[in-house]
Amino acid sequence: MLGIGLIMILLALLRMENRIRIEHKESTEERSEEPLRDVIWLFLPICCFYFTVVAMEVVYQTYIYSIALCSQLAFSVVDASNLNVVFWAGFGLGRGAGIFYAAFF
Repeated sequence: MLGIGLIMILLALLRMENRIRIEHKESTEERSEEPLRDVIWLFLPICCFYFTVVAMEVVYQTYIYSIALCSQLAFSVVDASNLNVVFWAGFGLGRGAGIFYAAFF
């Protein structure tokens, strides 16, 4: 994740976004597509970052289930599953609160 962050900082310093961006027009866009060699350097780090974040969510979910089930806590299978439900519910509520906060504040 640190590597992806460093790549994003490097792209910002190289002003890669300015190479891709064209001034906003009020009419329908009639510009040609940007060459793949320019766009790919912005697209790949974003994809890697997304897949890394999603993978870490699943790893953490699996970790809390395994710890609840296999450690000295000795949760039952149902209780460990309920712990996962609480995690995902909190995760969803946190994302929903972020959407609400971004929309109204």
